[in-house]
Amino acid sequence: MTERELINITKRFWNFYLMEPTPEHFQEILSCCSDSLTIIGTGKHEVYHSLEEAAHALLINQQQAAQIQFEIVDDWYAFRSLSETICLVYGGLWVREKGISGSPFQINMDTRFSVIFRREKNEVWKILHIHQSTPNIDQADHEFYPKTLSQQVKDALQLADEFRYKSELDLMTGLYNHVSFHEKVERYLESNREVTFFLIDLDHFKSVNDTYGHGEGDKVLKRFSRLLQVYTSSSGILGRLGGDEFAVLEPGVQPKKVLEQNLFSLQKQFRELMERYESCQNLGCTAGICRSIGQPIDFDTLYRNADEALYYAKRRNKGSYCFYEDITP
Repeated sequence: MTERELINITKRFWNFYLMEPTPEHFQEILSCCSDSLTIIGTGKHEVYHSLEEAAHALLINQQQAAQIQFEIVDDWYAFRSLSETICLVYGGLWVREKGISGSPFQINMDTRFSVIFRREKNEVWKILHIHQSTPNIDQADHEFYPKTLSQQVKDALQLADEFRYKSELDLMTGLYNHVSFHEKVERYLESNREVTFFLIDLDHFKSVNDTYGHGEGDKVLKRFSRLLQVYTSSSGILGRLGGDEFAVLEPGVQPKKVLEQNLFSLQKQFRELMERYESCQNLGCTAGICRSIGQPIDFDTLYRNADEALYYAKRRNKGSYCFYEDITP
């Protein structure tokens, strides 16, 4: 049998299998195969050790293929004689789903194959083995393994980390948002008992929005956030809990005098920044502080205590601060 004839048998095999999956063509496919047929397909499960196994799988595939139409967009075939009784036909197929032009969901299959023919005792050439593979499009030229894919995976993981980090932040200020601030404080408290928790409100902030517009109000929030970062240690956790409410968790418990000096400086600098808004009176910030010294404590307790101290300070004098421990029962 000639080279052309074996290539034609291979072409008919693929045409019948992919584009014309009728019962008659299924029988013709089987008639081309040796009883010793083995197949390795593109699917992980597609390894068949006998004609019987392959026939069962091919029948199922043909039934599924009857529900969809394919067309061969491009193909190529090559031939090599390996011995007097063994020949190899190999090549490639580009197959796509037919009849849904413009659809965003279209099946495309780019595969390579090798088909080994053996001349049987009756001098008839039969398919002894079929191996089908899918090229890795992420493997660049001259790469022994898909390093490009590895880099793409690294880039994707890095991008996922960036998205995860950005999802934790308040878009306006760049500080942690309420949810992530809560989570990070709770995680820190699992192994740390001595902390200082600040809850800070901006006084008369609404008047800036009402008088100068929300654009200026946004600038105030950003300016205060930057100022707050200056007065927070590198190991502190900062968050904007919503609106004009901010929170800070500082590790450890510093002397009250040190904290008071820092709070006084923070409030003074913020008032100076707000002097540009001449039409708004008494712009500033008020703070409530809760210190935990050696006792187990959770976020809700810290927040509740600091919130009570904050409003105690507001009732007494906006633009001031109050320690929870100083509240008279």
